Amino acid sequence: MSDEGKVISFINMKGGVGKTTLTINIANYLANKENKKILIIDLDPQFNATQALLLKQEKHKLSNNINKQDEDEVEFKAEVSSAKQYKKLSKNGKTAFQIFHRTVITKNTQKDIIYEFSENISFVPGDLELSSVIAGDTASKVGLIDQFIKINNLKEKFDFILIDCPPTWSILTHSALYASKYYLIPSKLDFYSSIGINSLQNKISEKLTNDCMYQETSRKLFNLGIVFSMTTNLQSEKRLRETVIKDYDTKIHVFDAEIPLIPSASSSFLFYSEVENNKTYSNLSNSFEKIMSEFISQITNYEEELDNE
Repeated sequence: MSDEGKVISFINMKGGVGKTTLTINIANYLANKENKKILIIDLDPQFNATQALLLKQEKHKLSNNINKQDEDEVEFKAEVSSAKQYKKLSKNGKTAFQIFHRTVITKNTQKDIIYEFSENISFVPGDLELSSVIAGDTASKVGLIDQFIKINNLKEKFDFILIDCPPTWSILTHSALYASKYYLIPSKLDFYSSIGINSLQNKISEKLTNDCMYQETSRKLFNLGIVFSMTTNLQSEKRLRETVIKDYDTKIHVFDAEIPLIPSASSSFLFYSEVENNKTYSNLSNSFEKIMSEFISQITNYEEELDNE
């Protein structure tokens, strides 16, 4: 397998499918269990990944520095503190907006907008203002993420660069996929999410892989597959899963494991690793371990195929 950092976009044309949660947890797994250096680029104007990481960081600081406070108080103070931190980053221009705000990426962009979360995880904060860059003529912006990565040698500094994409096709998703070698599709098991997968595949073909200028670059974009999340094991879901496999299996890999729906999970913890020894969440932990095994296997197989070409 190549030592060069792998750029992977997490994308679906429908929101609410667990995209950000999967991105963050794959980053955490690779950083802590595989000892890899990870960069998350938050390109979703809703910046949920950024909010979650800043909140987690502030909660950690408070739990270490403040004694005898109940969880609600720590949560409230962490939210206030993380919101202030984000406001400061945005005001000082230290977000992903800077990538698209400029027509040329410089080396200074790296120190401006890459924020350290932990020893092995860094991230480029998202920004509500990213929604403004999708208007007007955006043709010149397609290569900006790729340019940002190259000029700052990020593939040499990070083992994986994970891009959390918005749930719509725009210059943000176009630029992310142009810079990517792989993409992963998080999805719920419902018909609307399946429509989102169809829409995504059509857009990728129309706007990217079948584009003559893209083809001239000799780039290749590999689909790692579909990961179903928030599953409930209902019979209707099982039938839909069978339909999806029948429709896509020869074209798109469908992960065997799924992320089960656990109502308390979204508010109780950010990383699945926080509850891996908790029997209440054993189903979640075990499923995610299987997903990660399959995720790494998919990349390894693609890399070996490329090496043998």
